Amino acid sequence: MSSVRSATDWLSFIYCLENLDSKTATTDWKSCVHPSHLDLEPLNWCSATPLCAKLELEFAAEMERLQPPHKYVPWVLLNGEPLMEGHENVASYVCTAYQGIKPAVCSRPQHETSKTHVVREYSGQI
Repeated sequence: MSSVRSATDWLSFIYCLENLDSKTATTDWKSCVHPSHLDLEPLNWCSATPLCAKLELEFAAEMERLQPPHKYVPWVLLNGEPLMEGHENVASYVCTAYQGIKPAVCSRPQHETSKTHVVREYSGQI
């Protein structure tokens, strides 16, 4: 299997992880690998390295510094304001707020700017 994966594969993996029982997630996480079309070997290797532990601590510290503080995952900020439950329509919010040359997804009807559609476009699948 190729080592380069699409954003959709990673989102599927993350979604699976977030739905695991927190009491068994540290051992059950491997069950999310195959359905997400990812390779277990590089993930096992990475999780066993000091770099992985360092990055995990750095990301945790970054999460703690967020203003306003995060209340749940995903915690999406747009221009410093949380989207709250609006993270499902993140493309609409970004397209409205973005001041530069807008990507093609911004010219589509709102129902076509779902998170899945946007992820596929930016990962080169559309």
